[in-house]
Amino acid sequence: MPWGMCAKSLGAFTVAVQMLVSLPAAADSPAVNAWRPVAEASGGTIAGLSYLPDQRGMLYFGYPASKSEISDLRIYYPGRRSWEEPLPGRGPHRARGALTTTFGADGRPGLPAINRPYWMAHQSVYVPTLRKVLFFAGGATFTYDPESRRWADLGIPLDKSPPDVMLGSLAWDPVGQRVILFGGGYISAYKSKPPYIKGDMLRGKPWSPDAWTMAVKRATWAFDPVAGSWSKLLTGSASFIDMHERCNALVEQIEALAGAARGIALEYGDRVSGKEPQGIAGDIASLAKSMQALSNKLGKGEGCHGDYELGQCRQASGRLQDVKARLEPAVRAMAEGDGWRTLHLLEAARIELVEAAEDVAPSPLPRYYGKLVTDTRNGLLVLFGGHGGDRLLADTWVFDSARNQWRQSGARGHPPPTAMPAMSFDTKHGVALLDSGWIYDAARDGWRRLPLASPKDLFLPWRALEYDPVGGVHVALTTGDNLLGPHPVRVAQLKLDIGASRPADNSGPRWTWLNDKYSRSWAVLPRSQAEYRARVRAHKALLAKLAPNTWTRIGTEYSAQDRSYGSFALDPTRSQLIFWGGGHSAYMGNEVSQYDIKGNLWLESWSPDMPPWPFGSPDGDGWNPPFYHQLGSAHGYHRYAYSAKLDKVLFGVGDRLLAYDPDRMRWNDAPVRKVGEGALGGPVDMSGATSFHTMAARHWYGAPFGVWQLDASAREISRIRLSDTPFSANDRSKAVFDPNRNRILFYGARDEQAKSPANQFFSFEIDQKRWIRHTITLEPPATEAPVSMAWGVAFRPENNVLMILPGGQKQATWLLDLATDRLTQFGPGPVTRNAGTNGLVYSAAHDLFITLEVGHYGTGPVTPHVMRFKP
Repeated sequence: MPWGMCAKSLGAFTVAVQMLVSLPAAADSPAVNAWRPVAEASGGTIAGLSYLPDQRGMLYFGYPASKSEISDLRIYYPGRRSWEEPLPGRGPHRARGALTTTFGADGRPGLPAINRPYWMAHQSVYVPTLRKVLFFAGGATFTYDPESRRWADLGIPLDKSPPDVMLGSLAWDPVGQRVILFGGGYISAYKSKPPYIKGDMLRGKPWSPDAWTMAVKRATWAFDPVAGSWSKLLTGSASFIDMHERCNALVEQIEALAGAARGIALEYGDRVSGKEPQGIAGDIASLAKSMQALSNKLGKGEGCHGDYELGQCRQASGRLQDVKARLEPAVRAMAEGDGWRTLHLLEAARIELVEAAEDVAPSPLPRYYGKLVTDTRNGLLVLFGGHGGDRLLADTWVFDSARNQWRQSGARGHPPPTAMPAMSFDTKHGVALLDSGWIYDAARDGWRRLPLASPKDLFLPWRALEYDPVGGVHVALTTGDNLLGPHPVRVAQLKLDIGASRPADNSGPRWTWLNDKYSRSWAVLPRSQAEYRARVRAHKALLAKLAPNTWTRIGTEYSAQDRSYGSFALDPTRSQLIFWGGGHSAYMGNEVSQYDIKGNLWLESWSPDMPPWPFGSPDGDGWNPPFYHQLGSAHGYHRYAYSAKLDKVLFGVGDRLLAYDPDRMRWNDAPVRKVGEGALGGPVDMSGATSFHTMAARHWYGAPFGVWQLDASAREISRIRLSDTPFSANDRSKAVFDPNRNRILFYGARDEQAKSPANQFFSFEIDQKRWIRHTITLEPPATEAPVSMAWGVAFRPENNVLMILPGGQKQATWLLDLATDRLTQFGPGPVTRNAGTNGLVYSAAHDLFITLEVGHYGTGPVTPHVMRFKP
């Protein structure tokens, strides 16, 4: 992949090379303050370097992509500028698609089974007391002895280890004589079960997504090389941690109040607390009082121990005053019944409150690719930046081992947000160095800038940086992910002279959002209730002029991001479309988008948590749990639908249903538990009925299949006896409910033979607990029944008809009359500018069929198309 393409995809990461200029090829001796290329070899992998003092070399170990059959294990020697390979201990590995990677005894004795180790990043470090390199990958802890050239599995079970994170960082703590682990994500060992692996390859119980809470994601872990065990550290005083948690609890209160205000703004009523505007205004006033009380405590330093905590508490106290100042006009706005003005004020207050919570955070935010470096001069560990899931980070922290305390830097200037910072520590000058030329002096808590020269095209996306204290040079390794094509692995060296450095001139925010759609959506929302009502009147007038039985494209000022591999759901109570999902090679944000049919506007739930490079880019692994908002990206298919009894949208995820609250726009309630064996399949579009079902067609795994029914009071869903589905289906089909006859309708069934068309029609009679296969009569007779390829099925109870949109740009609109089982080619489909449409619903409140025009593989916005059906 050319560097220009990589720079475009990495966003703010390109800042790291903005100061670089072209130079000739490597000279015989290292130049001062200039990166000089000194070696190039065949493609490597995304792994760090570990300096070996006895060998005066740097160990490089990791697993390349599936195109290579041999793992990567090399030593680079800065003194002679060359690689040593192959090393004993290399060996074959299983393909990238396998969940775990294992090696035969002849390939690599001593190395354990490792879960998803393709991108190890900085999760390795040399341990001087062992004279070995320690690795933590896939939840396994193991060592490599560079003298004997042997691996050793320390045999620590998963439940006695930190979560099986990737893209985190290990560092040696010389004060505590231990290894520190911080950061990383993408836990996946909990998936290690048949059919993905054979036998009991992983020891101990893996961490589950539910146990991987935000507190655990921000946790700091210590490995004791003497005891051979891990422990989670308590960083910060207990009362300081409590202040952080109290701020976070206030954030949740604001989100609940915003949910109530959203119901007033969109004029369907407060469905959070059930109150009128005056009651909500009183709740906002009460929150403002709680904010003042906490601000007073923080301002007095109550519960804040030591100078650092005291300073952070006072800073948070000032922010809480700003939050309170925003809440006071929100009280007045809500008392006047202006939901939109209230909503904007609450959102501004929430953003400021999140900043206050971070002021009293006992540890950094979770991140990928943030590298810890050991500051041997000051006895500290230094951390800067990284990919924060939904943001690029520009924060600087030091870990004080003597106190087990993280401290945020108070430096006035700092480097810009950086996704994959490459950093090392220069023992001669006592500073941490970013490869872009920024240097950090922990003793002075200050950043400075140093112009560095470099050949123009030296750096590829992945960079690892390490320091050779004997030669006094920094060594940079750079390569790509080698997934779609071969990249070389290049090495450059640098000798540092900090005399030319100058004070930092960047004093920007602690982070910037990876995606601008959240802020863009807020920018065009109504600012007042009067403005919203004017929009509603205008849109109502437009809908009143619709030509019957004709699809009409509806433009919106802002549009949600298109997602591939999925449809959407209707929330009939709020008259909204709910839209989520994506796919590899396509958009992979995890936000939930909501379209207000009445006001013709889109709302976004949060700034999306996006997979870091190279996950999901374009075909990498992006499915694992995210840092924020519980559920990452996945193919949306038809995995979610509205439950009237729970008043939530239920998402099928594995063996449970997650509950999404459209008011708070958050995952809010406890999940619905699956009772019994079998595949849940996809939720049924309930066509306004109060019951809730899911349905699973036959598949090659996951039996038994059938229809499931929700018990809302018990929050359980169980399979209906005798509901076994007698058909297969593709993943682009969708079940809908017929409330007139209490049955499930499924168009898009097929026989289990290969290449059988998905155009058969079945119904499941709930009361009789039986499936019926219907014989369809086609009109005109010479036509062929359409194949369901885009979840385009919706039921209109008033006329007892099923509308079918098979998908594609040249699709037709079909109507299935359930009284006669006659399938008619009714007319043309929506005229689209892009690849076609995905999904179809019927809104009884607006008497409209609605579909969404989509792009290609998650590119561009989505556009509603509507039809008012007249028999």
